[in-house]
Amino acid sequence: MNVYFSGRLLTANDLGAEQEASVHPGAGAAAPATSSDLHAGAPGGTLARSQPASRLEAVVLNPQPLPPKDINELVQWVLRESYISTTEDLRSFAEKVKSDNEAKTHVRVELHRAREALGEVDSHIKGLEDKLDSVGDDAQLANVDLQNTLQRQQQTLQMLSNISKLMHDTVLSVIRKIGG
Repeated sequence: MNVYFSGRLLTANDLGAEQEASVHPGAGAAAPATSSDLHAGAPGGTLARSQPASRLEAVVLNPQPLPPKDINELVQWVLRESYISTTEDLRSFAEKVKSDNEAKTHVRVELHRAREALGEVDSHIKGLEDKLDSVGDDAQLANVDLQNTLQRQQQTLQMLSNISKLMHDTVLSVIRKIGG
């Protein structure tokens, strides 16, 4: 039986060698933990083992550079590696979602500020437009008043011109009657 795992070909001989190592634990395998292996060095004052208490804990707690050769341990190792990989992926996605949510929140705050500023600008523009309309109305009234005043001035000048002509005609007719 040949199995490919992580780019490495695992053969039946590899599995047999792992079984032999588990039967004769002196060849690099960790011995089970004893109560003397416990020490107080973990965070929060809890007790932690300096060595794993079982082969399963050795597989779960201490990642191995190569997969184990026993089929049960291989399955456990694959599941553990899959779990670790998935957990890392989940963490990275969670961090990405968190950063995206923070960015969204920041954009929403800026959008709200911009809308408030836009609202203030819109109200200021509306006020200026109202003032412009008011000034425009006042300017139209002033223009009408100016035209009326110019018309009265022209009428006054016309009347003065007429009076001057009448006085001239009267003086001329008096001189003609005298000189006669």
